[in-house]
Amino acid sequence: MEQDGEEGEEEMVGVGIDTVAYVALSFGTGYVMGLALKKAASLVLTVAGLYMLSLVTLANFGVLTINWGALADLVRKVTGMALDPLMSAGVLTLPVLAGMVSGLIFSRCAYCRREHWVRG
Repeated sequence: MEQDGEEGEEEMVGVGIDTVAYVALSFGTGYVMGLALKKAASLVLTVAGLYMLSLVTLANFGVLTINWGALADLVRKVTGMALDPLMSAGVLTLPVLAGMVSGLIFSRCAYCRREHWVRG
């Protein structure tokens, strides 16, 4: 049986170690980004919720009026622009996105785990 090239050289089949390392590093980076995003979003949503509560309370007392249409347009603009810089820079590749989704879904804080998830 004749081989192309030198004797004893086998043809590589499958995925190289460089590709596996890249995917693993990208997934880990995405997981950490998702965890940080989850924590930051939690803080931002808490502050925004308290702010909205104060606005609605002041509107109910007649101190101010809220233009709900302008507020909805602002939210639409902000959420539409949020991922544009990451997507245009090519940061959001498949392994990074998978890691971010895993970080957002499966990460739990140590306090929550200790209080609610451990029975005993």
